[in-house]
Amino acid sequence: MAIGELHRRVGANLRRLRKQRGVSQARFAEEELEGLHRVYYGGIERGEQNLSLSAIEDYASRLGIDPLELFRDPEGAE
Repeated sequence: MAIGELHRRVGANLRRLRKQRGVSQARFAEEELEGLHRVYYGGIERGEQNLSLSAIEDYASRLGIDPLELFRDPEGAE
């Protein structure tokens, strides 16, 4: 799997989790991920940002999920 595909997959999974919670990108970034800027977070959802493993672990912890959840195929996730 190409690196760009991993970025898109992580972003798609974050988008799915955000939509499940029924909140906007701005609110999700500010409240759930504690202080991310809305524009930067939008880039994450689009797969345009290169996240470190530390950031992925941090986001997963804040969301109460296993970090591996962010790498799963978003089409197969519920």
